[in-house]
Amino acid sequence: MHLALPKPIRHLWLPLVVFIPFVAAIWFRPLLPIDETRYTSVAWEMFLRRDWLQPLTMNFEPYHHKLPLLFWLINASWTVFGVTRWAATLPVVLSSLASVYLTIALGRLLFSDFDRQADRTAMVMVASVPFLVYSTLIYFDLTLTVFVLLSLIGIVLYARKRDWRSVLLIGLSLGFGVLARGPVAFLHILFPIALAPLWADDLRRPGRWYLGIFAALAIAGLIVLCWLVPVLMQADGKFTHSLLWDQTVGRATGTLNAHVRPFYFYLTLLPAMMIPWVFFPSFWKGAAALRQGWLNEEGTRLLFLWAAPTFLSFSPDRRETAALPDATGAGRRACRRPLSQKCPEPAPGAEHGRHGCGHRRRAGGRVGDVPEAI
Repeated sequence: MHLALPKPIRHLWLPLVVFIPFVAAIWFRPLLPIDETRYTSVAWEMFLRRDWLQPLTMNFEPYHHKLPLLFWLINASWTVFGVTRWAATLPVVLSSLASVYLTIALGRLLFSDFDRQADRTAMVMVASVPFLVYSTLIYFDLTLTVFVLLSLIGIVLYARKRDWRSVLLIGLSLGFGVLARGPVAFLHILFPIALAPLWADDLRRPGRWYLGIFAALAIAGLIVLCWLVPVLMQADGKFTHSLLWDQTVGRATGTLNAHVRPFYFYLTLLPAMMIPWVFFPSFWKGAAALRQGWLNEEGTRLLFLWAAPTFLSFSPDRRETAALPDATGAGRRACRRPLSQKCPEPAPGAEHGRHGCGHRRRAGGRVGDVPEAI
């Protein structure tokens, strides 16, 4: 579905919609304690030091709880626009906008008929409660979402064609994803990589596939080491232990007590992440339709085998915002119409173009139609 707007406006509606909450947040609310005030303080102390490769500090004491990418982006924004609150929030807003465009790009890569529902997917994302809330908060998770989506795009491209550029895209995206949010970035792409034989239509030479993935992981590791080695050379033993052990192994095993949640917490959270669309019958029709022939479609298999096991893996030490990258997959799947639903007959003299209903068939019926209007 494309919006019935003049072409120039149709290309501008999404940035305008994303920047409305940004302007409202700048005008009508302060930085929210504890997280926004803390992260802005860390970025400010980095700005004072004029050194992006020193250990992070808060109140000029070592701060090992977070990785540096968001603070780098805030400092880059401050360098260009001056030290203001809106400049500190701008990287997050741009990340939220990029996440929508990358979701659409991934959808087009997975489904040849996706252009018909690109605008719908964008509307589902930008009007959902999590997006409206977190798109203006100085948090790390939308920045992580950008690099998770880039990694997934690289994974799909590499599964279809063994190309070193796809390996480079996966490695760079994963490396910066780790610098954005930590080792949890690996979890977000673990299952699409490990379960590739189950979702890819034609995964030729699986040995070469996994060899390329290991090369991408090596690239990601090199990117992280470019930051980690200079930091550890300037840090003491306590900071090193806290950064490498407590914040990686501790969070992965649940021994670090921050943000502890049982896995079923996220199952109850998933419908809330899709508000307001869960209140529309057409949303549930689209979700129920996933049971009809989903095994026959590569894109749907990938989205299911990515989002479902990753969501269940957010246990025991993950906060709810860390599930935002996977919510994009859940929303994209719910936008799909039943495969068995018939397309309307064309008007006399009309042709089925590239985006027409009859352009392509799969087992279980036609694809290419879009859900009912919400």
